[in-house]
Amino acid sequence: MGTVADIALVGAPSLFLGILFYPMWRKLCIRYGAKKMLTLATVLAVSNLVLFILLADSVLKAIILMGSFGAINGGAQIARGLLIPDVIDEDEVKTGFRREGIYYGARTFVDRFALSLTGASTAFIFTLAGFVPGVPQPPEVIFKMRLANVLVLLIALSAFLISAKYYPLDAIRVAEIRAKLKELHRRAE
Repeated sequence: MGTVADIALVGAPSLFLGILFYPMWRKLCIRYGAKKMLTLATVLAVSNLVLFILLADSVLKAIILMGSFGAINGGAQIARGLLIPDVIDEDEVKTGFRREGIYYGARTFVDRFALSLTGASTAFIFTLAGFVPGVPQPPEVIFKMRLANVLVLLIALSAFLISAKYYPLDAIRVAEIRAKLKELHRRAE
């Protein structure tokens, strides 16, 4: 059974490697575009989480897998953060107005909604696996919880990949928007 100290041991590499790999992901986002890097980082991060869920049966394995997750997740976080300004720039080209507040407000709403889905999916997974609170869980319940978590991750990844396929702001389109925006601002001076 793990201890509270083990949580810090497992979580710390994720944080530190996320920070360490941030410059690399930044360069990749600049070179290949936020959409492509978000897609790559998300696929890698989910794959890493699946491995974590299925294989992390010791603190050492958990530390290694969470460390690699942190290095990958840093890319997902930076790329995700770069998508909003691209959308705002496209909106300004189309409408002539900067509406950052609307977009960041919508992002906050989606983030909060996702947190509520986390709670709902956790309750669903626990119920599906046969979890009984307050008692040690038999190995088959733990195994069912792991499989259900993997299933939820794969469903979420599938939804993300479908959305990413139809997201129109790839690196080429973003470059076009920035050129138009630059011209728009030059004319406004």
